[in-house]
Amino acid sequence: MNTLHQFFCVVANGLEQAVSRELDSLGLPAFPSTGGVYTKVSNSSVVQLTRLRTPTAIRWQLINGRAVRSLSDFRKLLDSVDWSVFPDNANVRLQVRTRKSKLNRSDVLEEKANRMLRVILGKSREGAPILPVLIRLFENKLWVSVALHDKPLHQRGWRQSNVKTPIRENWAQCLHWLAECKPTDAILDPFCGSGTVLIEAGMRFANHGVFKDSPWVFDSWNVPWTKARFEPSGELPKLFGSDRDEPSVQKTLQNATVANVKVGAVVCDVRNLTPAHFDGCTEQGVILCNPPYGMGSGNRTDAVYHWLGQTHRNQFPQWRLYFIATDSRKARLVSSNSQSVAQFSNAGIPVTFYRVDSV
Repeated sequence: MNTLHQFFCVVANGLEQAVSRELDSLGLPAFPSTGGVYTKVSNSSVVQLTRLRTPTAIRWQLINGRAVRSLSDFRKLLDSVDWSVFPDNANVRLQVRTRKSKLNRSDVLEEKANRMLRVILGKSREGAPILPVLIRLFENKLWVSVALHDKPLHQRGWRQSNVKTPIRENWAQCLHWLAECKPTDAILDPFCGSGTVLIEAGMRFANHGVFKDSPWVFDSWNVPWTKARFEPSGELPKLFGSDRDEPSVQKTLQNATVANVKVGAVVCDVRNLTPAHFDGCTEQGVILCNPPYGMGSGNRTDAVYHWLGQTHRNQFPQWRLYFIATDSRKARLVSSNSQSVAQFSNAGIPVTFYRVDSV
């Protein structure tokens, strides 16, 4: 019998639709929830989870929303888990969170859980496999899950040069899915920074491996799961970037080299940008960008949004435009026809992802 396992693909609130679309593209079921998407897959399909590019984390759900009102309930539920699939003497990384529950002392719960796991798995030893366990109580219900990886999934390994406020790699992938980008689309980022939007598009459509070094830790578990292999694709999008800051353009090119992605990037302010700046620029494509919205700079970024809209209308009228803004007023500076696609939080700042169709 091919047992079904439940996993939770974690992502920022508001970006769940992007994860659902990616799961659907892989033939996996998607059940959106707040802050992520559940999926149920067989042992043979777990390999598909290692192809995902949109989640921040992927957690195997061992206990899912079971009622718990006492320490006795807590112990019984933890004891009901089949911990034998995990390696003896594992290096357990335990996190315990509790909210709106009778069991409201996370330190007490963590101590008891650690004691139970030491009895079951044995005392952790140096160099042993890592086991990232999350125990969460909310409104007297218990969730227990284990991450399939030992580092955040937005850390791909290609980012060698950085800018002050880069968008996370997996969020860039979410924006690609929300913008319905295709391998045949040319993609332009006129605020390319360290190149995240463009590089992640190139890696996805060229079918490069998601990570430079594998983050997956389930190799040491007693489960018949495998990791995905990636074969290069023949469909390569044209990727164009610009930034008025020359060091940022250099960082884009350096990171693209590490990622083995071809990007055409130039130093140019958005107000002066034209198709002539790029070799082989097409008449149609997708402008996808994260402009500097500067919460501490007041109206000084208004001109950025104004000129983004002007350049779209005058120089790239057949391109679809997608951009991030902190409020609808900035979005209207780009176009009165700006449409909200998704809302999420970027570095603690509430933002909206907008769409403007070709003129």
